[in-house]
Amino acid sequence: NTGQPTSPMLDLLKLLEGKRVILASGSPRRKDILTQIGIPITVKVSNFVENLCKKDHTPAEYVVATAKGKALQVWKDLDTPADLLIAADTVVELDGEILEKPQDRDHELRMLQKMSGRTHFVRTETQVKIADMSQAAMEAYADTKEPYDKAGGYAIQGLGATFVESITGDYYNVMGFPAQRFCCELRSLVDEGVLVL
Repeated sequence: NTGQPTSPMLDLLKLLEGKRVILASGSPRRKDILTQIGIPITVKVSNFVENLCKKDHTPAEYVVATAKGKALQVWKDLDTPADLLIAADTVVELDGEILEKPQDRDHELRMLQKMSGRTHFVRTETQVKIADMSQAAMEAYADTKEPYDKAGGYAIQGLGATFVESITGDYYNVMGFPAQRFCCELRSLVDEGVLVL
């Protein structure tokens, strides 16, 4: 042990004290994750319309473009600039197809049927394997209110956890915010002098 912080975030928390940190998202999961890791945030919900043409982007490009759109919209509407503005988006990718939030019960069932017994990506770079699901299990889950505001139509932090067979990557990414990657990126920006806190 060198006596150095083992997390890329621990020493940055002091630098964030008293800073205006804005989360450009209405996601309660993103807010909870950032609060949990000690980042003092103010939420400003973006009114960016998430209707980018999926055919013009790879899933990885799509998630970045959507997050950038949210960030730019919130930044434009701020009365006072933020010291740090955080924006994110989450999409599920299965066989190159982007699965966002289900529009209704039928759409939810179609997504669950596609994912049943299969591995998909949660962008960026987390793999999730869904167990084989019976039609009755899919219908019971679709009857809950849980899946309808979640990319891919399931919540790993809720009832959806019961059909997640395995995960490779960042659990928090599946919830909606890649905490560890964010902390590493923030650390790099500070170390390189790009972000001065």
